[in-house]
Order: sequence, then structure tokens, then C-alpha cells
Amino acid sequence: MRKTLLSAAAFIMTVMAQAQMVDVTEQYIANADFEQCEALPTVVYHDTYNNVDVDKVELYQEGAVAKGYDYEADGWKLVEQLTGVNGGVVTYGCNIQTGKWATAGEPGPAQGITGQKGLCFVGNKGLVYQQSNEITLPAGVYRLTVNLYARNGQTTNPGPTQQVVNVKTGFMPTGGTEEDLVPIPPSKRTSVQFPSNAWAQDVLDIELTQPTTGRFQISYGTSYYVVVDDVKLEYQGGIITTALTNVITKATTLNATLQNSDLSTAIAAAQDFVANPTAQEDVDAQVETLYGAMATALEATTEPVDITAAYLENASFETGKIDPWTWGASSGTVGEPVNDESTPYIDGKNIVEFITTGSNAISQTIGHLPAGYYAIDAKLNNKNNMKTRLSINTTTTSLQGGLDPLYLRVHPDIYHADAATDLTIKAQSSYAFRIDHFRLFYGKDEASLLAALLPAVKADAQAVLAQEQLDGITGDERTALLTALDGTDIDAINSALNAFVAAVSAYEKFGKSKAAAADYTKEAYPYGSDELLQQIETLVATDATSAADATALAAQLDALCFSFYVSNAYCEGVEHTDCTENIVDANATESASRWAVQNMAIRADKTGWLNPKTQETDNVVYGVTTSYYSASANTASIMKQTLSGLPAGDYVLSMTMMGSTNLAVHAFFNGELIGTMTANGTISGGKYGAGWNDYVMAFTKADDTDMPLQLQCKPDANYKEWYIDNFRLYLLKQNGSSDGIGISEATTTGLPSAAYDLQGRRLTSAAPRRGLVIVRTADGNTVKHFEK
Repeated sequence: MRKTLLSAAAFIMTVMAQAQMVDVTEQYIANADFEQCEALPTVVYHDTYNNVDVDKVELYQEGAVAKGYDYEADGWKLVEQLTGVNGGVVTYGCNIQTGKWATAGEPGPAQGITGQKGLCFVGNKGLVYQQSNEITLPAGVYRLTVNLYARNGQTTNPGPTQQVVNVKTGFMPTGGTEEDLVPIPPSKRTSVQFPSNAWAQDVLDIELTQPTTGRFQISYGTSYYVVVDDVKLEYQGGIITTALTNVITKATTLNATLQNSDLSTAIAAAQDFVANPTAQEDVDAQVETLYGAMATALEATTEPVDITAAYLENASFETGKIDPWTWGASSGTVGEPVNDESTPYIDGKNIVEFITTGSNAISQTIGHLPAGYYAIDAKLNNKNNMKTRLSINTTTTSLQGGLDPLYLRVHPDIYHADAATDLTIKAQSSYAFRIDHFRLFYGKDEASLLAALLPAVKADAQAVLAQEQLDGITGDERTALLTALDGTDIDAINSALNAFVAAVSAYEKFGKSKAAAADYTKEAYPYGSDELLQQIETLVATDATSAADATALAAQLDALCFSFYVSNAYCEGVEHTDCTENIVDANATESASRWAVQNMAIRADKTGWLNPKTQETDNVVYGVTTSYYSASANTASIMKQTLSGLPAGDYVLSMTMMGSTNLAVHAFFNGELIGTMTANGTISGGKYGAGWNDYVMAFTKADDTDMPLQLQCKPDANYKEWYIDNFRLYLLKQNGSSDGIGISEATTTGLPSAAYDLQGRRLTSAAPRRGLVIVRTADGNTVKHFEK
């Protein structure tokens, strides 16, 4: 017994045009529409949300046992039932429960192809149903057509196709294994795409060179379900001419370019034979004769020829299948591009993709080729900046294609065959990659082949350059690529293109650093260093000259923003007096604290905290942890002390804090709220220092009396932890003095002791903004104005 696969849709149409196929379904497949099978019972489910009753078929996995249904008496026998899969015959118009916890179920098809019932498969491994009785098929060509409905369960944004896996549909000879399934061993149909949520057809062509006994079988698996209806079998004839017809299609395609009269004669003779075949053994002779005529015609040409359509089958995987390519040790998938951005860089709608590391490979062997020079290229996409080996026979070259979402056209070294040859086209890598649109060229010398490849390489490179998403690459890499495109060296173009694409991440990082730097302003950080701010603004206005420059500038800008952030907490942008020593134990120590604490303690169990000024590690902090706080979850956590020796004046208090997301910690002086700190995630997620944030708040001290400082987190039934460290207290201006930031004065009488702006509006103790005017009374009648 010999099994072959029809290679292309064009070939199938040629066969049908030359020999009438006869419907033999009734003769060989009993109950092909499953109408005689008893349908699974429906149950009524009340949809409380929509307040309607819904009929549904209950199909689900219960524990580790799959629920299957055997219809052997009705023509179909359940021969394989795997855990996690189930199925049976359903009636159209009902919902199908696809999981144990489903509610109303997934909508099923409203109607079938012919009748009211269909065979349903649920689960990604599928069930296998075979005919109950064996049948014997005469030698010849058959076509099995299966109507199916593949459910895509995405309700908000369903894709145009649905991946169906573990397809084991075909004719199984008696005693055969999966590798004997006709026409395609299941290993080659691990993943097939069908239109989603609509009826489609799975068409399988079967060739038998001798009478064969066995059973037809049906099997499909998906993440949701597949419904099968109206299986049809057609018979063409006893002499199998499919291989010859396939070669006629190839020869006709080739001669459309070559216009070789001898090849035209050979094609006509082969077509006559297909119309009036004599014997099966004569088919092989005709195949060899026509292939020989094609090789002779190629050898006679003087110009390079694109022979992809004539020799390399399924070069763009438009069928959504791998055949007749073969996988290596690892299996990939054939499917749609991974994202919309990929579309401009590939041909057609399908790609081959490997998503994991391993022995990833795809190959196809081509025979009956003459001596000469051969070249291939393909559109390649590498993940993680790794390389893929593309080869013809022994000529192998490691190549780097585009990074997601870019596909770049690449080619290996030219292969020279000094005699008639077979070619094995192969792409392989130890890493994940994607590939599409192979092309195969024949020529009389290497130079002419390279010239034939050049236009496509240039066109693809120009398409990459034209993408708006890459406009940010403005430096040396763009200049080098433009220079290379002015020449004819493909390797130079590919090298420049790879460098251009590889530069994307560096330029993007610099762009993100620039965008982040927009938050670092004097308004946002009024006490930050003006010198650092000017350096930030200068870098933001700078363009990178190369990827390396972009990386360096991004690092420099990030460091400047961090320094400016820290300078604000340390009041490096204004004149000040450091009064931190007035806060007893301003930083946590491992000795007893002189803070009064409630539901807090000195903790030594938090790591990752670096002092933003000194970059020294400090694992000891004031804080609240589960073990300390669990007994008092509904009690406020507080730390406080009274500060002495401070004159009246304008102050800035800053500290470093982290805590559970959205936790608010309030700071009070003399019982007056001066600021609120909001944590954004324990350990991670902060601006700097592994989750730690600096908080800065300004307040006014009206006199020189002792002053209570208190931090408090309100009671919360849900436990939340928070930590405080590195207090700093700075005096900006002492009342009665214009030293430091005071630049103007005015005198007003009759105002109570308070803070006002220059328009006489009374101020609150909220954190000051840039340009705020601080007004303080010195004697109850005179008001002095100081502008920052």
C-alpha cells in the first residue's frame, strides 16, 4: 500500500476537471450524517441574569473521567476516549456546555448542513470514532469531505479562525497505527485552522494503489468544541494519476516563464496520458519524462529563474498546514501572524512559528533538479535576538532576521550543484523563531543569482525604513542602512538592516527616559537642585547619534532624574538649615527608640532599602508587620515625639516610606495635618529603592515653643503594613528675617497672626507650590512677604 498527499488546491481542481468523481458515500459510509444516532438529552437551565430559560446539552469532565458516547449500533464506534475530552450527537439550536463549571453553555450552530443532528467533540485532545464495520475500498483516488463547525469561545473579540488539534480523521487500514492513517499521519496534522463559528469543510484526498480493508474514522479537538455533519466520500478511478497531474501543474508554471517549446511538447504529451491512462506503471515513467524535460529547459536558460512555484511546495503555508514540509525533533505551529504589526512584513496570512527552545527545524526535499547554482531566501523573525540557520543541502548560514514585530528577508550562501541533484531546504535553530515566504532561484552563476535576490531585499528594507514606529532611530544606524541601500551588496544591506532593527530597543529606552523626565519639574519638586534640572532639560533636548549613545544617554538621564528627586528631599535647591538632629532617632537604630509608638516597632526584617542620598544599605526601619499588628488590626498605628529648640519659621519635613498599596499615612505638626503619604506596594513598585518613596511636606511654625510631630495610619480592618525611615527636617527661613529666600517686603496692619499671599488671601498649611508667597506676622500688626 502506498499513501501520498495532494499538494495544492490547484492540483485538486485539475484532477476534478479531468475525471468525474462519483459520490459513493451511501455505499461505503453508513449514517454519514449521524441522523440515526440518538441525540444527547437537553436540560433546561434558567439564566437568572437575562431571566430566560436556556436549553443546553451537558458535556463536561467529571473528576478524571471523560464522558463519551458509543453509537456502534448506528454505524460509529468510539475507539479512543481520553481524559478531559467528551462528546456525542447533539441537536442543532441548543447550547453546549463545554466545561464542568459552565452555566448556560456555549451557543451551538443554529442549523446543520442537511439534517438536524451532528457529532460533537469537546476537549483539546478529541475523541476518535471509527465505523462499526470494516469495509474494503478498491484501488483508486478518493475524496473524503467532512463538514464541521469549530467554535471560537472569545465572546468579545472572536478571531477569524479556530485552532483544531489532534486531527485524526481519515481511513485507517485494518491493524494500522496512527502512522498508517490515510492520507495524513496525525503527526502532520497536529494543528489545523478552520473558520471560527461557521460551517467549513475539511477535504482529504486518499490514494490506494491496491484494495484496502479498514474503517473511516472521525476525530477533532479544540479548546471549545467542533460539530461534524454530513461526511461525504467520492471516488475518481482505479489508475492513480495524481502525481503526474501535480508535475504537469509544476511544468506549466515553470514554462510560463521559460517559454521552452520542448517543454511545451512534453506537457501536452503528459496531459494526453492523464486523459487516457493506460496502466499504473506507466504513470511513473511519464512523471520522470516530464521532470527530465523541466530540467533540460532550466539548463537552457541564461537568466536567473524564480522556480519557487514549480518546485518548492506550500512555500508560504497558505493552506494553514505544514505539508509537504516536515518538522524536526520539535513541532511548531502553522497559523496567523502573531499581531497586526507583523502583516506588512510577511506574504499572505500564515507563518510557521516555534515558541520554545529546542531542536526547532522545518525542511522540504526537492528532486529532479539539474546542475547549476541555487539560492533561497525567506522572511525570518527571531525571538530574543537569536539566530536561525537557513540552508540548502550542505550550505548553511546563521542568519538574524527581524525582531518582533519585524520580518526581514534573509538568504544563505549560494549552493552549487555540479550534477543533477536533490535539494533539502531547511530552517533550524535552538531558539524560538518564525519564518514565512520561502523562495527558490536557479541560475548559471552566483553573481546573477545575487542580482535576482537584490530587488526583494531592498524592497523589504525600504518597507522597514518607512514604518512610523521606527522613526525614532535617527542616528548612525539609519545613515548606515541608507548608505547600504545605495549599493548592491546584499550582505551589507542585511547587516545594516539587522543593526537598524537591533537599535530599536536602545532608542525606545532613551525615548521612555525622556518621557519620564517630563515629570521632573520645579513645580513638582520645588526644593530640587536647579543645576540638576537644567542638566535634565538639556538631555531631553538631545538626540542620540547611535544605539550605544542612546543607551548611555538613557542611563545618564535616569541617574539625573534620580538625583533631582533626591535633591528635593534634601532641599538642595534652596538655602536651608539642617534641623534633623532635633528629631530624636531620626533614623531607626537597633537600640531602644525614644519615639512613642502604638502598634509599631523598630523592625529589622525588611531588605532592599538603600538610603537615596548615601546609597548605603539600611535594613532597620520603624514599621508595622503582620506579627506585630495582627492583634490590633482595628487600631490606629502611630509614632510620635515632641520636638524642642526650633525657632518660628518655614520648614520642610521629608521622610522615606513604603507600605501596602493605597495605604495612606498622615503627618501632623501640633495636631495639624501637613501631608499625606500614599504607599504603592510593599518592596516593589516605588520610584526608587525597591518600593521606597521620598515624601516631602512644608509647614509653618508660628512660635518657638515645643512642637509635637505625629505619623498616623487610621484603623483598618484589613491588615496593611507600612514602614518609615530617614527623617530630615530643614529650616528654610526663620520668622523676622529676610535671609535666604526673602526677596521682598510689605507692611500691613490689622491682620491676625497667620499666613497670607500678596493679595491678602489667607493660606492653609498645604504643601507649597513654586511661586508661593509666604506671609508671616512678626508683631501682630506688621506682615512681611517672602517670595520663593
